[in-house]
Amino acid sequence: MEKSKLIEVLKTLSKTEFKEFSKYVEGTATRKVSGVLMLFNYLKKHHPEYPEAKIDKEVVYKKLFKEPGNVNKKMLDLMSRLYQVLEDFLLKKELYESPNDRNFLVLQVLKKRKLDKLFFQKVSQVKKEWEKETPAGIEQLYNEYKLAKTCFIHPNYSLFPGQEIDQHVLVDKLDKHYFAAKLHSNLCIEATQFSLNKAESINYKNLVDEILSHWELNQDKLLPQITLLGELLSAYRTKNFDSYHQCKKSFFESIDLYDVYESHDLFATLQHSAYENYRLGKKEFLREIFELNKLGAEYKLFIENGYIPEYMFKNVVIIACTVNELDWTKNFIEEYKSYLDENSREDIVQLCKAILEFHKGNFEESLQAIAMVKLTNAAYGAQLRELQLKCYYELEEYEELFFNMVRSFGAYISRNDKLSPIYKEGCQNFIKYANKLKLAQINPNGSQLSLEKEIEEHSNLNSKTWLLEKTRKL
Repeated sequence: MEKSKLIEVLKTLSKTEFKEFSKYVEGTATRKVSGVLMLFNYLKKHHPEYPEAKIDKEVVYKKLFKEPGNVNKKMLDLMSRLYQVLEDFLLKKELYESPNDRNFLVLQVLKKRKLDKLFFQKVSQVKKEWEKETPAGIEQLYNEYKLAKTCFIHPNYSLFPGQEIDQHVLVDKLDKHYFAAKLHSNLCIEATQFSLNKAESINYKNLVDEILSHWELNQDKLLPQITLLGELLSAYRTKNFDSYHQCKKSFFESIDLYDVYESHDLFATLQHSAYENYRLGKKEFLREIFELNKLGAEYKLFIENGYIPEYMFKNVVIIACTVNELDWTKNFIEEYKSYLDENSREDIVQLCKAILEFHKGNFEESLQAIAMVKLTNAAYGAQLRELQLKCYYELEEYEELFFNMVRSFGAYISRNDKLSPIYKEGCQNFIKYANKLKLAQINPNGSQLSLEKEIEEHSNLNSKTWLLEKTRKL
C-alpha cells in the first residue's frame, strides 16, 4: 500500500487539512461501520509517515476484518473508494480556494437549470467583485473574455438589458489576453536563449513581429501588461537594454497585475537586463543589480513554489558582498535560508557564509565555513576551490597550501566532465593568473604592469575584478 496513490496523496495533507478531511470522511461514510471509514480511521493513526510495516495490505486487513477473505481484492476496493472520497474533498477544497473556477461552475449550473435571472445576477456580482479587487495574472484577462463570452452566448442574453456585449467586445478582450500571453511566453523563451547563448531554433518570429508592430504603434492605448512585456521582449530581441529603468519602474508600479509566476519571470528578465548593461561597461549597474535584488527580497520575488533556487540565493549574496553591503547580506542569509531546499540548505548557507566572511576580510573564518560544505554539485565545487585559493593568497605563511591548491584545483577542473568547456576555461585561466600573481607577490620583478594588461584584456576569466585589484596592490 506504501506506493499507492492513496498514500502518496494522504502524505501531502497538512495537519489542518487532515482534520478537515477526517470530518469530510465521517460525513460521507453512510454507516459508522463502513469499510471506507474503518480504513481511514486505521490510516489516520499513522499520518503522515505511514511506515511500510504498518500499512502492508495483509496487516491492515487483519486489523480491520476478523473473517478470512480475498485480501488483495477487498483492500484494493476499499483503497479505491477512499481515494475517490479524497479526490472529491480536494476538488471541493480547490473550488473554494479558486473563486474564478467556482464562479464559472456556478454559472454553468444556473444556465443548465435555466435559472436565467440568477445567472445574470451572478454575472453582475462577479463583475463587481473584479472591479473592487482585480485578481492578479495574465490569466485574468482570459477570465474577463470568458465571462463576456459566457454571457453573450446565453440563449436569453437579449432579454436582459445592461449586458452590452457584441463580437467586437469579445475580440478585443481575447486580443488583450492573447497579446499579453504571447509576449510573456516569448519573452521567457528569448530570456532563456539569451542567458544560455543559444542560437535561435524556433519559428515564432513572424507572428511576434506583427504583435510587436502593433505594440510600437499603440503603446499609449495598451494595457500595462502588454506595454511592459512588449518593451522587454523588444529589448531582448534587439539586445539593447537602454529601457531598463523604465521597465523596472513600470513593473513595480503594476506588480499587482501579475501572478506569482509571472512576477518571478519578469523579475528574472529585469535581473538579466541589468546584468547585460553592466557587462556592456556600465559599471553603475553593479549597484543597480543590488538595489533590484533588495526589491526582490522585499516583494519575495525570489520565491517560487515556496523555494528560492540555490543559484539565485548565492548570486544575491555575491552581488551584495561585491558592493560591500555586508550587514544586508548577513540579514538576507538568516531571513531567507528557510526557503532553500532542506536537502542542500546547510551546504548553501555555509557556502554563502564563506563568501561573506571572505569579503569581510575574515579569511580564516571563510576557510572554516568552506570546510563544512559537502556539496556534490560540480560548479559549486569549483567555486569553493576558487574561494579557498583566494583565501590562501590573502593569508600569510600559506604559500605551500596555495601552490598545492593550484595543482589540485587544476586537476579537479581537467578531470570533471560535468562542467562546460567555457566554464572550465574560465576556471583554468583564474588558476593560471592567480599562480602568476602569487609568484609576483613573493618575488616582485617589475612585470606587474604587463600582468595587469593581460588580465584586463582577457574575455573569459573568473574573479577578474579580484585579480586586477590584487595586481594593482603589488
